[in-house]
Amino acid sequence: MGTDIQKFFSGHKPAERAKLGQALAGLAAAKHALTGKALLRLTKQGVWVFGADSEAFDTKQYLIANPESIASGYVAWYMGKIEGERMQPVTQGPIDGSTLPPVNSGSVPPGKKEPSGRGWESQTAVDLITNDDPPLQLIYKTSSRGGMMALLGLAGEVAIGMEENPDRAYPLVELGVEFYVHKEWGKVFTPTLSIAGWLDAEGNPVVDKKKLTGGRGLI
Repeated sequence: MGTDIQKFFSGHKPAERAKLGQALAGLAAAKHALTGKALLRLTKQGVWVFGADSEAFDTKQYLIANPESIASGYVAWYMGKIEGERMQPVTQGPIDGSTLPPVNSGSVPPGKKEPSGRGWESQTAVDLITNDDPPLQLIYKTSSRGGMMALLGLAGEVAIGMEENPDRAYPLVELGVEFYVHKEWGKVFTPTLSIAGWLDAEGNPVVDKKKLTGGRGLI
């Protein structure tokens, strides 16, 4: 062992593992705060991931959803990238599809034989956040049939839940996964969104005497 390495180990006192692990985890979480909202998605293998690095998300923890952020609109994909996107909160009403500009999506790219994209597609989205310090800010956007069904189902449950109890402001959302077997593609995974509880406007848990309006929706 070289002299410099000997000095390194002899001159440092090892930190407590639990304390060090907690501190490093907090520092790692701060990285996500610098990048803003990270995209949350379900992989074809049925794993929830987020961010550009596709980090696995711990589905044992609940996410806090912002009902006012639920948005609808359109997206167009071309050559594997988003060519156009128009979204707005559902409180502002639907976007008029006739106002969307022409896109290349759905046409055959130069030098290719097959069309790329399907033109403008419907899309829904919702903002979510973890209860960490600093919190992890996420956005779930989907244009798939299963995803649309799940998010629209969640929106319906939120509307009913808030009507049942005016103290309910923010639903606690649990991520899950279901699947079905397709004749051509085999096992197809579909995410689920379930309401596990509620927070009031100040972020405090809402204690309900009634059983939560529930059910699982497909994402």
